[in-house]
Amino acid sequence: WPDKRHDKSDDIVIVLRGLSRYKPRPGAFNILWNISHADQVSGDEVDEYDLVYTATESYSRLLKHLTETPVKPLYQATDTARFNPERRAAHLEHDLLFIGNSRNVYRDMVRWSIELGLKPSIYGSRWEGFIPPSFIRGENIANDRLGKYYASAGVVLNDHWESMREFGMLSNRLFDGLASNAVVVSDAVPTLASVFGDGVIQVSSAEELRKALLEMPTDQKAKSEAVGQIVREKHSFD
Repeated sequence: WPDKRHDKSDDIVIVLRGLSRYKPRPGAFNILWNISHADQVSGDEVDEYDLVYTATESYSRLLKHLTETPVKPLYQATDTARFNPERRAAHLEHDLLFIGNSRNVYRDMVRWSIELGLKPSIYGSRWEGFIPPSFIRGENIANDRLGKYYASAGVVLNDHWESMREFGMLSNRLFDGLASNAVVVSDAVPTLASVFGDGVIQVSSAEELRKALLEMPTDQKAKSEAVGQIVREKHSFD
């Protein structure tokens, strides 16, 4: 962003705020959508914008007391053309699927599942040195194909950055997986149930993951499909 020259003809600038800060320019209506790493967004940064959205309702309520800028919640969403149950493909079935990079750490959901003796199928980069090579099925899945994998999986594993959990920000994988009618097991986030109800199984330890996977309610698939319908209707980018 610092290297991008501001086009003075722009009426509106929408900043998708992850790791990097953008310096709003005068002359446009500047909108911030904070979708992760809320701990790195200062009050001064928020004050620079004309409108702020955050991917969490609870943090939005807090921010309203810390800035004069209007603040509203706006959850992450999904592309229903790419993520829907019709994309299921028999040759892409995985009993236990995790798609994500290691970020150079041994992410809990992957570590717990392997410690339990399970065999997750992992797609992502920089997993060498953390897990046996036999679990790594590929380094990348193109975004236009990702929905096929979610729709075909037995269970999709999900986790969040620590700061996202603390601020109640829900990952896009939850919306994508549920829109595909996948059974999703995620690390626990306080705000998660208020959006997805019991459509996502939440765990906070290896033992809870073991119980979730080995003692899964017989109607969990039906619960996921019911929430998936809501996600496709209420949480698409449309």
